[in-house]
Amino acid sequence: MWVPCDLPPEQAVTATLEQIDAGHALIARHSTELGFAPTADELEKVFASGRIASVFGAEGGHSIGNSLATLRTLYTLGVRYMTLTHEKNTDWADASTDEPAYDGLTAFGVEVVREMNRMGMFGRSLARGSLHNGRCAGCHRVAGDFQPFVGPGFV
Repeated sequence: MWVPCDLPPEQAVTATLEQIDAGHALIARHSTELGFAPTADELEKVFASGRIASVFGAEGGHSIGNSLATLRTLYTLGVRYMTLTHEKNTDWADASTDEPAYDGLTAFGVEVVREMNRMGMFGRSLARGSLHNGRCAGCHRVAGDFQPFVGPGFV
């Protein structure tokens, strides 16, 4: 699910929810070709049935509107990965394609990563760009727990 980075937080959340709703409707309408796959087991079942597996993700942390409750709600609705940023900083994380503002993550950004780890949500660190700058490295080491975070090209 992609929404523009410059939307105000509440509009970004609404736009993301509308895309999730549309995704579920599309899968239901074309259930002979598509299958929703929020888990690895579901992914295998969908592939085994000859259908295309649909995995939902949020392209940019702005989609949660600075709310851990919204992050949890997206997970409940089937979102299984989120990039922390897209091409611009969020209010809590630096993008590798924007001017640094937080030296990586704010305290809230750390909480976002911890909550994603707790739920088992995959993440991708700091935009679609490369991770070769120093401010990105700390995002992988939040409290020594970086299991679901992957580098560019893996999500």
